[in-house]
Amino acid sequence: MDGNDSSDETKETNGTVHSFVFENGHAPNTPIIEGPRAVKRQFYAALSAHLGAFIMATVWSWSSTALPYLRESEDLLGPITIWDEAWIASITFLAGGAGSFAMGTLAQKLGLKKSLIIETVAMFVGWVGVAMATSLTEILIGRFITGFFVAGVGVSTSLIAELSSDGRRGRLNFIFDLMFCAGVLFIYLVGTFFTWKIQAWACSGITVVFFLLLLTLHESPVSSQQKGQDIQAKKALRWARDRENVEEEWNVIRQNVANLENSKNSGASSSWWEQVVSTYFTKQVMKPIFLAIALQFFLQVCGVVPIVCYAVDVFKSAGTEGVHENVSTIVLGLVNLIATIIAFFFVDKFGRRFLMILSELFLTITLGGLAAFLYMRDAHGYFSGQSWAYFPLVCFVVFITFYSFGVGPLPWVLMGEILSPNAKGFSSGVVILAARAFGFLVMFFFKDMILVVGQHGVYLFFAGVCLCGLVFSYFFIPETRKRNMEDIQTDIQQHWFFHRVKYTDSFNPNA
Repeated sequence: MDGNDSSDETKETNGTVHSFVFENGHAPNTPIIEGPRAVKRQFYAALSAHLGAFIMATVWSWSSTALPYLRESEDLLGPITIWDEAWIASITFLAGGAGSFAMGTLAQKLGLKKSLIIETVAMFVGWVGVAMATSLTEILIGRFITGFFVAGVGVSTSLIAELSSDGRRGRLNFIFDLMFCAGVLFIYLVGTFFTWKIQAWACSGITVVFFLLLLTLHESPVSSQQKGQDIQAKKALRWARDRENVEEEWNVIRQNVANLENSKNSGASSSWWEQVVSTYFTKQVMKPIFLAIALQFFLQVCGVVPIVCYAVDVFKSAGTEGVHENVSTIVLGLVNLIATIIAFFFVDKFGRRFLMILSELFLTITLGGLAAFLYMRDAHGYFSGQSWAYFPLVCFVVFITFYSFGVGPLPWVLMGEILSPNAKGFSSGVVILAARAFGFLVMFFFKDMILVVGQHGVYLFFAGVCLCGLVFSYFFIPETRKRNMEDIQTDIQQHWFFHRVKYTDSFNPNA
């Protein structure tokens, strides 16, 4: 059947209905029906593929609990300085910036699953290098390796977006952030009781589990089709849908891939650079990249990166008197995980825009309140009594709670939904490159910023960023909840401002 033929025969398989999209971006009259095991299979795929986010969290947050041990460690050849600490904490972001584009290209060439497998093996090597390190240089090399290759785990959102149904796509990709939160809590717990070396060995073990789980998954149907592997593409769709008849859905993928190949072939006589420009530097590809980069900016620069990666030091300097900084750190990680689990059940019940706006609003209020408190306490001596000792912890708990409902997970969810399907690897690489650059700058200069403008000035700056994120989310973020991928792309190309857009087409609140 041709991909744009809308005269479908009724499906005989019993199961769950989800919307299916043809080349013209509209759902046919007859819906695609899933088998009874489709939901379990799609959730299994998401849990397995998104374990990479757990590893990403361990890579980022290892410095939080490792640095206190490293300051007193006798395993290294010499003491570490504040400058060394900045490099230990931030080098993974610098490496991620270098690795993101390379990993995106790798995903484009080999496929999403194969690229994740290669990255997992490399991250295992990096963690073993950290665990066996006897000098600062060896730690930095191991950290660079893990940071370089962990930059590519974000492609799991694209893999799951292709395998999942429209009605549960947001929830399945929300698992990415759920895994990230679990990884942060894992480091906080292990780091409270064990040395930096044991922490590194534990993290290397997680990469082995990830590797084994990836072997059980199917390759992305789009990646398979791009390599002419029709059987593998259909097999992945049959497994994800738990039904034999996937011809219509496969025809759409086949037609889209063919259109992309025809576009490339039409410019075959052009130079390599001209082909790159004509393929990637188009409105269809670059506009979603711009939106995704902006979302990553508001994620990385909202203050969560230094709070997570310097958690022990942050709580110590914020002055949570009467509460040990490691206990505060565990509380923060636990609240983060619980809030993300709760948010998991809301992501497909409320719009992405609503959750982003709500999240940015409360982050602005919380960080602004914390900045005012720290200024009045440190500069004027107010609120210095024991009754106010828990106020910073309360602020951080409220901050991480509302971060978990929107700003934290949704940029990753939206990245899998809004990036052009014809250049997912390239687009993901560019977005993650920008994200790592933002994260590196915030991490590397965080302590210098405190010295220059004080703690209150830093948190006031983060509050201002969140306020800008609120405005951006209101005007520029499209609603993608329960909308098929083609309609999302059509909306993005037709509109710049989305606060007045009315959604119809494939939007199905009961899906």
